[in-house]
Amino acid sequence: MAVALKIVKALKKKYKNSIIEILGHDMVNIRTRWDPGPAFPLEDFSMALFKRPKPKIKVFKLNKDAPMYTNVDGIIPNLQRTEPDGNLPAGSTVVASKREHGNLILVQVTASSDQTFRGRSGWVESFGLEAPEQKFGKKKKMEEGKKVKQRTKIRLPFFPKGKNPPSPKIKSGEFKKGTRVRVEEVRGEWTLVVLLKKVKGATSVEGWVKSGFLDEVA
Repeated sequence: MAVALKIVKALKKKYKNSIIEILGHDMVNIRTRWDPGPAFPLEDFSMALFKRPKPKIKVFKLNKDAPMYTNVDGIIPNLQRTEPDGNLPAGSTVVASKREHGNLILVQVTASSDQTFRGRSGWVESFGLEAPEQKFGKKKKMEEGKKVKQRTKIRLPFFPKGKNPPSPKIKSGEFKKGTRVRVEEVRGEWTLVVLLKKVKGATSVEGWVKSGFLDEVA
């Protein structure tokens, strides 16, 4: 801890006005990162470096009711493909490709209780598929270049294959005007944000909204 603090102090001194904040990974990507965690004395580091225990984070709010789109590998939303084309039933058999974007994976449906899906290719959430070793044993995991059939554990939204991966709307629906968020990244007309409190039971929600829908809280 002492050495880590000395290093950051040296960097702060060397690069004046460049290091203006120190954050944990869990504060930058709140949805999927948990390090360094609550046991790390980040407040002590902040006090030693900036004479305050808490980071100065700008808070923004939605200026109108707005949808939020899932962050898939940092790709800005594809508004042509935000809604699924039905739900692939549980127990369907699929062949998963190696093409993944975030928690979405491209599959081809080989069998399903809903025959309209049979033979189709599309995107589903990877957590809804059984791991190959569940069916074939730990010693028979997916081999390089080998296609392995998997089953869907639950009913999964199915996004048809297209030129670009889909951008699912976050399931909580439209977020109300006044919802407070923290900005993670701005890319022109789109901004990646994290909710600052629970909304409809959801917490640590991260997603893209139109940049024009955000106002800084004074």
